Amino acid sequence: MTANFKKIILNLSNNSKIQFINFPLDQSSYAPPKYVDENLVDILLSPENYKCFKINQEKVEKIFLGWGSNNPETFERFPMWLPPDLLSSHLLIGGAIGSGKTTLIFRLIAGTLNTYGSVIIGEAKGGKQGSSEGAAFTNLAIYLQQKLEVSTYRWPRGDCWFNPLIYLQRQQDRDYFFLTVYEQINVGDGELSAYVKKAARIASLIVEWMLVTYSTLEAKKKYCTLRRLVKCLKDSGYLEKEIDNSIKHYSDQGNPNNICLKLKEIKQELEIESFFRLKDPKVRETLPMTSNGLTCLCSFLDQEDLLNYSEENKNLKELKIDDLLYQRSLVIISQPLSDPTSTIVGPLFWDALLSRIIDLGPNPPKQAGKAREKIAVFFDETHRLPTGKLGRSGDFLRQYKLGLVEITPAIVDKDKWEANKHVYQTIISLSPGIEEVIELNYTRLKNQPPDEFLPEFSFTPEFLPQISFRNSSTLGDYQNDNPGVSKRSLRETGQYTALLQSNLINPTGIFWIDLESQLLAKFDVLLHDAISEKDSPHSYRRKAVDYALGLVTEFKV
Repeated sequence: MTANFKKIILNLSNNSKIQFINFPLDQSSYAPPKYVDENLVDILLSPENYKCFKINQEKVEKIFLGWGSNNPETFERFPMWLPPDLLSSHLLIGGAIGSGKTTLIFRLIAGTLNTYGSVIIGEAKGGKQGSSEGAAFTNLAIYLQQKLEVSTYRWPRGDCWFNPLIYLQRQQDRDYFFLTVYEQINVGDGELSAYVKKAARIASLIVEWMLVTYSTLEAKKKYCTLRRLVKCLKDSGYLEKEIDNSIKHYSDQGNPNNICLKLKEIKQELEIESFFRLKDPKVRETLPMTSNGLTCLCSFLDQEDLLNYSEENKNLKELKIDDLLYQRSLVIISQPLSDPTSTIVGPLFWDALLSRIIDLGPNPPKQAGKAREKIAVFFDETHRLPTGKLGRSGDFLRQYKLGLVEITPAIVDKDKWEANKHVYQTIISLSPGIEEVIELNYTRLKNQPPDEFLPEFSFTPEFLPQISFRNSSTLGDYQNDNPGVSKRSLRETGQYTALLQSNLINPTGIFWIDLESQLLAKFDVLLHDAISEKDSPHSYRRKAVDYALGLVTEFKV
């Protein structure tokens, strides 16, 4: 189908221009003169006719990915829309550095906020010293806050404070969190490792004491903090006095709800760990490994920047997990790879989030008449950072309306990959691809029947018949490929292109997507300009951003 379309040229503030084709995104197809990489021809030789998703023209109800095709040999393109509920089945995005992952994620984030629920991003490409300045998603967050009127948060080193300890109500949650912290402290496999693990157990008991002692939520926020935890770990004598005061307080009140008994049990557990003996300097010299283990743990937690953003601060708004669960929000968890605290910042938040979601259950109650929002967690290049219990829980998260979107330029932990790759039901592979994702895509494709090929006969020097298939010259040595699909074509699909594989969308299983390179190649500048002209009566750049993000179905000049 050949359709009428317009060429739009926008001037940007860096003196460059963007030229793109304006065609209504809710139309069935269009045929612009686009270059198609020859490797794409090998993807599907005889694809079925692709039927695009229907959308409400007044309000976009799907997530726009780009212009798709299941026959790259033609110029005809269809708008490719991702059903929002597919996020609950988990999505994997893989592609080499510079392949366009971040700009594709912009579309996914905008569409998710518009159609699915709240978005939480683990941002490994942080700005200056982990702040919002220069960070990957800062301008997008500003724009979407204005456009969609959603609440936005950045933690830490942002505009809010968040106390993670108050969400670790269950013992297994506390133990798991401090086990995660222990795993990040690189002390090898020697004797010290066992004592750091012991220190993590002591920290879990201290948090339990704080949560038991302070009954109201406001008291927990004030006294159950990371700063106080660090103080207790450093000064066992201080902690012993505080526990004794707590026991006396509840004993004088007649031991309500057996709190006094529980506090005595916690103190006994700490005594078994020899923690209170460390208050005596002479004894501390006889227990050097226990002392060293506690020092290692404290040095990991005692980061002033982290402590400041985890306690009440009148100059910052509070990030409450229930707020983002019951009010559509965009949350950025800043985990820059250059910052030593990033290895625990993620688990601090992810484990608290998971704990609260499990508390509410798979059929959560309404709050103030509002249903609980669905949640999509984007792990953006956090493949080198821990994702806590949440990142390992994909198998059962679907029933809690929580979807994972993992974005990676490389598979770093092979064991984790083998254990978790089955979790992702939908895969987007950008070009150039990464081998593990290509292999996963390849194994999930259906074999095409041999009779869909056009064989021709030739003869070897020995005059033995041999069948060579169409496009055999491009297949090369890939003789074990699924008929019609080469791994080479899965690996290289051209600049700003991607392959979508999901049997949940269509039985054919795979589609090629053109990501509109003209818009995305300079999207950062376009987005910056759009924010600066928010009060312009024309706001052409804002219209172009809305169009690029799929928030509107047509660019109207």
